Amino acid sequence: MSDWQFLGGMGIRDVGSPSLANSWYNSCTTNASANIKGEWTELISAIAQRSSGLILQHPYADAYDYLFDIGIGAAGQETAIINNLTGGGIGNDKFALGSISIPLELPAGVRISLRGQSTTGNKNGAIGVMPIPGSFGCPYGFQNVTTYGANTAGSGGTSIDPGASANTKGAWTEIVAATTVPCFGFFVGIGNQVNAGRTTGGNWWLMDVGIGAAGNEIAILPNFCLAVSVAGERVRPIWTPFIPLSLPIGTRITIRAQCSINDTTDRKFDAVVYCFG
Repeated sequence: MSDWQFLGGMGIRDVGSPSLANSWYNSCTTNASANIKGEWTELISAIAQRSSGLILQHPYADAYDYLFDIGIGAAGQETAIINNLTGGGIGNDKFALGSISIPLELPAGVRISLRGQSTTGNKNGAIGVMPIPGSFGCPYGFQNVTTYGANTAGSGGTSIDPGASANTKGAWTEIVAATTVPCFGFFVGIGNQVNAGRTTGGNWWLMDVGIGAAGNEIAILPNFCLAVSVAGERVRPIWTPFIPLSLPIGTRITIRAQCSINDTTDRKFDAVVYCFG
């Protein structure tokens, strides 16, 4: 019989602060002031064993835009390992917002915590963090995550405008002029621009993530689909999958999109790129 221990883990043992009474995860509360990070909330006091990956789930947020930090370290000495993770909901669309698996390594015994900010102060949002013990399809996970394109002044990201012509790619929008560290994989967070009034359903986007100098961009993630299925929903998904791809220091990253509608407000969304090294 085959032995799969090299590629397989040993099951998920630590789950970030489940609220069994509510059948989801406990939430953090944002600062009383808008667009300022709140206090850290403990999710896991100490992970049981070395982890080479994390599963993140965002099941709930009040009806605002959010940026979350996931941190490690003792109480009062937390250090963010993922900065400004996009999140949030609108109106009645506040649930089942997203999940992603990422290859980020953490040693055994690490304490994991969460804090957040939102476009309106003193709001609640939940992120579940599940360390993946053993391997993540490779012996080791990555050591750090660098965030590009977050807008902490508005608890969102960089605005992407597909332009006034429906079903036609708009101009490339620069996320970062030059990356500051080597990148071996990335994912994109999608923000809603606090738009609770998207007036129609069945809106679709095709998003390109590109690299290269202005006028010479090459799509490295072409035509990734985003959607609003009914009026009043937020843009989904909130995160793309993790994309394994090597990018050198100094890479210019851009995003463009096309949309099935050309409404001046409802065609737009925010984007943030998270690079792993």
